[in-house]
Amino acid sequence: MGYRSNFLLTAKPMTEDLYQRISDELKQYVPYIMCECMEDGAGVWLNEDDTWYSCQSDMIQLSKDFPDTFFELSVEGENHNDDWRAYFSDGKYQVNDALRLFWPFIPSELREDHSDEDALDYAGCVRLEHLKVTRAAIYHSLRILLAKDEKDFPWDEDLIQAAEAMCREFLTSKGFAVPTAEQPDGKQEKDGGNDDEREKT
Repeated sequence: MGYRSNFLLTAKPMTEDLYQRISDELKQYVPYIMCECMEDGAGVWLNEDDTWYSCQSDMIQLSKDFPDTFFELSVEGENHNDDWRAYFSDGKYQVNDALRLFWPFIPSELREDHSDEDALDYAGCVRLEHLKVTRAAIYHSLRILLAKDEKDFPWDEDLIQAAEAMCREFLTSKGFAVPTAEQPDGKQEKDGGNDDEREKT
């Protein structure tokens, strides 16, 4: 049977002609491709449960043959925690293993039930998820910088909030538009009521 993985390849920039030429060459390395298409200006090829052992060397060659195209290959291995992503450009490549982190333990979030979260609407859930992801990322960044493990660097709400505020201030000073916790997608709500209400006035 061999060791099997799921492969997702994307390539851009892309044209119809380039997409077809890449597909033709890719099939010399991978005879069967489960799904292929163009999406948002990129070529996409998907293969699941396959044994593409020579994927890195094949992709290096493919990137040499199409030097103006940037390739990204995401791989999910059948073994636990064997996920990685590789980038290819004009014969050069970079391979990055997935970084697996647990959510930090936050004592103040211990609760008896999910009633608070269940009461949130979709927008509220998005805001809560954005806040949790942001603060978990800050926590782990500080922990790793300090070379600490979680038991030696317990959650400190005041510290995380202060670090988040400093990060937001720094990014803003560099010209970045930092989404707020109220608008995590960066979109601002339009003033006024709905169209029907405006038509009546």
